[in-house]
Amino acid sequence: MDSANIQRGLNPPLNEVLFNLNSDCLSINKLILKGVCAVKRGDWRVLKTGYVAACLAVAVLLTAFWPLAPAGAHSGTPEEEVDLPALLFYEGDRVVKVSFKDVQDYYRSETHKREEFDLAFSYRAFQVAKKEIWGDEVPRREDIQVFSPLPSPSSVLALRFITGGEEPAGDGFQLVLPGGAPVQDLSYSNLYQLAGPVTVENYAITFTRRSTGESVTIKVKDGVLTEEYFRLRSMVHSGNPGQTTPEELDRYIALQNSMKNFFIDTPAWELFEGVKKPFPFRQVIIAAIGMVFLYGAVGHWRETAGKKSPRAP
Repeated sequence: MDSANIQRGLNPPLNEVLFNLNSDCLSINKLILKGVCAVKRGDWRVLKTGYVAACLAVAVLLTAFWPLAPAGAHSGTPEEEVDLPALLFYEGDRVVKVSFKDVQDYYRSETHKREEFDLAFSYRAFQVAKKEIWGDEVPRREDIQVFSPLPSPSSVLALRFITGGEEPAGDGFQLVLPGGAPVQDLSYSNLYQLAGPVTVENYAITFTRRSTGESVTIKVKDGVLTEEYFRLRSMVHSGNPGQTTPEELDRYIALQNSMKNFFIDTPAWELFEGVKKPFPFRQVIIAAIGMVFLYGAVGHWRETAGKKSPRAP
């Protein structure tokens, strides 16, 4: 069979689609007329049965396409604790679990400060890279190598903690700026200064499986981070308090909170380049069940509406 015929089989011509749609509309109109006639005869049972069945079927179909709440979904209040699926690693013979909250708690205990959204970005990037390279396999922690160009305290401390190299520095994580210069001083004060003049180029972390050399770079999508964000960030991290007005500082904090929530709640394919949207198996199955139920409900209504109710003496 040639490609044209295959395409025709997968996508019927427009006139066929319109014909089928018109036929369905006529069938629905006939059912409505039968229902009206039944009501005029005093047979309310027909209308009630069809109405309830149709409503149930529509509810099932709507459920199929209702967006699922991500694992870290929350109301969006800045102080609310949230959690994302934990990362699992082998360390020797034992499995180590690292949760998003573990990373948050570590950062806050080390710095006594609230994290910037870079922590959520790094954690989500690690999740995606782990899935891309190891799939459903639990990786060995020592098999992970991370090269990051993002000199943000929130990102650096998060990735060092995840890779198990938080104390001492360890070689599972390396900070290498976009120009290729490695950063050895990972103190908070130095990272805070370096984090000011960052660009979207810094939001591209490379993860490598040492045993095979397999590597993937997880990069934020264009348009996710705005020019306003980078402008305010540069001002806040400049080390010159007089350069930023109270209004600008408040705006920067609000942006940080909203972006943190965004990186927690948003599917990975809307955050990172090259991440494919998974096939919606759940929605398709529920929609199929809904269609079968709707077909059966319409058939039952048609059969019930076609029967004449006995006339009152």
